[in-house]
Amino acid sequence: MSEFQSVASLLRWKRFGLALEGMRRTLHVGNYWNWIEVPELAEGIAITELVCPLRYDVYVRREFLSFYRAHRDLYENDFEAFVQRARASSYYIWYMQSEAVRCNAHLRDHPDALEQAFAKRIRRSVELYQRITREGYSAQYPITLKSAERLLPPTTDRAGPSTGKSVSNRYFLADGCHRVAVLMELGYRVIPAEFFRVKCYREFSPFDSTSLLARALPLDERTYFRYLSTRYCAPRSFERRDPFLNYIQVQRPYVFAEVLSVVLADGFLVKRPNASNDSRKNGHA
Repeated sequence: MSEFQSVASLLRWKRFGLALEGMRRTLHVGNYWNWIEVPELAEGIAITELVCPLRYDVYVRREFLSFYRAHRDLYENDFEAFVQRARASSYYIWYMQSEAVRCNAHLRDHPDALEQAFAKRIRRSVELYQRITREGYSAQYPITLKSAERLLPPTTDRAGPSTGKSVSNRYFLADGCHRVAVLMELGYRVIPAEFFRVKCYREFSPFDSTSLLARALPLDERTYFRYLSTRYCAPRSFERRDPFLNYIQVQRPYVFAEVLSVVLADGFLVKRPNASNDSRKNGHA
């Protein structure tokens, strides 16, 4: 089969897939989905509601943007050296332990190709950051959120078991995580409604990157509970487990069971030896 025939065949299958998906939505067959209007989000959505407690990977992406700003000259003058420095960061661990597994699984047995893919990911991330800081955010490329008529428990693998978290979030990040990281780096706390759209499935299991990264990085106690505080305690912030849990139990008992399920799933109900040392090695503050 020629290259032209291969492309033509791929396009036919893509058109068939789109037509099949449209039919499923119309007939409400299978795990159909529709774009929906959400009046309660007319004023936007707080970023903390999207990134906590399931999407710590967005914080990792934001850390990379800060890393880029601190080493901008190196990026411009010696890209290979910049990539080498980035391999010592949490961004590299995130890419290899999460992103590559989910999106580039076919490269897992090809380490050279995987390293090249990481370098390309760096370029795309930096170019996105440069474009948004230069031109502003374009609503032409909206962030995609997902919801569902029936929300399933979070997982780290589409075909895997639940991580055990019981969360009250209704809307979850799907496409546009780097764009959210850029907005965070630029000081946004709320994503304007015109910057995102919502896809509602019949049923959907959100991705729990935090549970995955809590073990891959690993996170230290201070960083982890500051992260959870952004959603469950704001404007208060805690760096230790016991004060954090005590505050939730007394001041916000209605989310205590949820918080316990999150902390347990991420492995923070027990002491994590040497976590702070490990986190510094991996580029955490």
